[in-house]
Amino acid sequence: MLFGKPQANANGEWELQLVNDLSSPQTNLSIAEYSAAGALVSGWTNVTINITGNGLPPGSAPTLTSPTTVNSQRPLLKGKAAANAIVYVYLAGGSVLFGMPKANANGEWELQLVNDLSPPQTNLSIAECSAAGALVSGWTNVTINITGNGLPPGSAPTLTSPTTVNSQRPLLKGKAAANAIVYVYLAGGSVLFGMPKANANGEWELQLVNDLSPPQTNLSIAECSAAGALVSGWTNVTINITGNGLPPGSAPTLTSPTTVNSQRPLLKGKAAANAIVYVYLAGGSVLFGMPKANANGEWELQLVNDLSPPQTNLSIAECSAAGALVSGWTNVTINITGNGLPPGSAPTLTSPTTVNSQRPLLKGNAAANAIVYVYLAGGSVLFGKPQANANGEWELQLVNDLSPPQTNLSIAECSAAGALVSGWTNVTINITGNGLPPGSAPTLTSPTTVNSQRPLLKGKAAANAIVYVYLAGGSVLFGKPQANANGEWELQLANDLSSPQTNLSIAECSAAGALVSGWTNVTINITGNGLPPGSAPTLTSPTTVNSQRPLLKGNAAANAIVYVYLAGGSVLFGKPQANANGEWELQLVNDLSPPQTNLSIAEYSAAGALVSGWTNVTINITGNGLPPGSAPTLTSPTTVNSQRPLLKGNAAANAIVYVYLAGGSVLFGKPQANANGEWELQLANDLSSPQTNLSIAEYSAAGALVSGWTNVTINITGNGLPPGSAPTLTSPTTVNSQRPLLKGNAAANAIVYVYLAGGSVLFGKPQANANGEWELQLVNDLSSPQTNLSIAEYSAAGALVSGWTNVTMTVSA
Repeated sequence: MLFGKPQANANGEWELQLVNDLSSPQTNLSIAEYSAAGALVSGWTNVTINITGNGLPPGSAPTLTSPTTVNSQRPLLKGKAAANAIVYVYLAGGSVLFGMPKANANGEWELQLVNDLSPPQTNLSIAECSAAGALVSGWTNVTINITGNGLPPGSAPTLTSPTTVNSQRPLLKGKAAANAIVYVYLAGGSVLFGMPKANANGEWELQLVNDLSPPQTNLSIAECSAAGALVSGWTNVTINITGNGLPPGSAPTLTSPTTVNSQRPLLKGKAAANAIVYVYLAGGSVLFGMPKANANGEWELQLVNDLSPPQTNLSIAECSAAGALVSGWTNVTINITGNGLPPGSAPTLTSPTTVNSQRPLLKGNAAANAIVYVYLAGGSVLFGKPQANANGEWELQLVNDLSPPQTNLSIAECSAAGALVSGWTNVTINITGNGLPPGSAPTLTSPTTVNSQRPLLKGKAAANAIVYVYLAGGSVLFGKPQANANGEWELQLANDLSSPQTNLSIAECSAAGALVSGWTNVTINITGNGLPPGSAPTLTSPTTVNSQRPLLKGNAAANAIVYVYLAGGSVLFGKPQANANGEWELQLVNDLSPPQTNLSIAEYSAAGALVSGWTNVTINITGNGLPPGSAPTLTSPTTVNSQRPLLKGNAAANAIVYVYLAGGSVLFGKPQANANGEWELQLANDLSSPQTNLSIAEYSAAGALVSGWTNVTINITGNGLPPGSAPTLTSPTTVNSQRPLLKGNAAANAIVYVYLAGGSVLFGKPQANANGEWELQLVNDLSSPQTNLSIAEYSAAGALVSGWTNVTMTVSA
């Protein structure tokens, strides 16, 4: 290409104003003298031109390089001009000045419009002007085609739909930056109503599925990133709710409780205004009713048919007056917790009609809160008048004897004044048993001389009585068995009695633990310490341990051989023999599996035959402690993205762990394991990439080797700094641009704030990747020739996490 053929002056000086572009970043030129006839006169000079910018020649009309078809009425305009030129961007005709950006030293300029262009097209005129506003260049005319309504990137989204609505779940519509993710919060941020995504034209909408709170709900709307980080400022808007109706065509909802104490509850709900609501049994075989919602969308239905306890599934929809389906279905499960009868119903008896006591506890159902009168048939004796609870359940503990073998009763509901409210229920009570009278002190019928510290106690009490068996004096409760319907009770002691004698006190107590009867005192004589022959061995050592190999201890029959199995029998952990006192122990040499391992324990004969039943026990493993003397292990990842990772591992409880560079030339640290055997070490020295071999062992407090060695290879894949470290800058500090690309290292995933030193300007807050690497393309100019920056890590909430790194940027061009 011939760029030009200037003629030298009498002094041999020549110049050429290029009117064609050179090619960046370098263009090689060849220069020679030619005669007027075009013949080569001289040799050639070869020269390389290095192009660092895009500036036009002085006095050139600025150009537009950004797209002329945009999806926003406020696009970001970019272009080229002479270096440092002041560019005036006018509406064609000059009636509106949109801005007057200044080109940089490379001739690049940009203008973020803050006024709307007029769709579908706006004609602009662009020229260079002096600082005083005088025209310097010609004009460039350009037509901008506007295809959408998107706001500029980073703009707070707006709401374009009405702010006064007649539904608690309106359809919200608005504008945002193209493809922005819009977060719609309850003001204050406690509720996220949704996060719709704007289309390429910046239009978004959100159909609410949660209720707004009438009469007003304040919303806050912002753009967030895909990771949920705030991108824009906030738009606050107040929605005025004038009604409760759901949107037309919405499936009705149920607002009354789904847990009820009646088989015929009052149902309430919401629907579209004036909707006809059909309430079906799920499946559609039963229509319970079809109430009509009022103008506010509220409906209710008093059931006149029973629901089926304990649960009934309903399906609810809106139908037209002709019965045609208008909406989708809402499925709801009603939980029926009570047995309340309809008001005015005669009470029923639900407790057994055959009893083993002359003073049984009667129970039944009635209308909720009804006063129930229980008479001897004929009305000569009123046994009581209990009141039903809100679930319609009533009970009456008789304090007068029924007459064996049968007593006829009559039961009805009466008002508080004693007036008959319902009909009568007649019932016959059959009295068959000899349980002690209610309120009697329980007795002991089993032997008082036993050969075990955990004998089986048996006795009598009132029917269904709760029997408390105490150590005399009340300091120990051995158990609280409940007598059966015949007044018989038994208690297999799970705690040892004290040899050679233990004094017990026995009484009946209520379900709430209140004393019901007097006390029976009895002395138990213990002739042995072991469990009874044939008893399943027990575990007396803790069931919550901090080691996978704990020491187990327990009781069994004297000299019994105890087999300790993994539940299911696939692993036999050991078979210790109890001593003459029935005590046994087993130091596990195989690991239990955290967090829980189920064991089964039984007595076996010397020939391996099962002698007793099984005791099942769950061992809860809260720690990872290794047996004393074990070589520590590493449980944290061996592939890390930092030269200073946090190492974690297991060792014996409270062990001092030495972490060496393999070969022992470097001791990285000597953390102490906790009571659960867990240790960790935050390295303060760099490992060597790409791999570092470590050796780990337990040492005593005096520095003597206690265990063997564990060798492990750490693979280092990244440059991440330890959490809380001040970020560093790895890109050059001498740059030829006022807007360089900054790169650096930080903790993995850290949010890095890059400030002008002093904090008056925040250049950006990039997030490091999983390897701790971050970069920031500056969009604001640094100050030539030097700019001091301060860099630190911040939390997502904007709180300072690390110290500061100060760095000086030198701008060379």
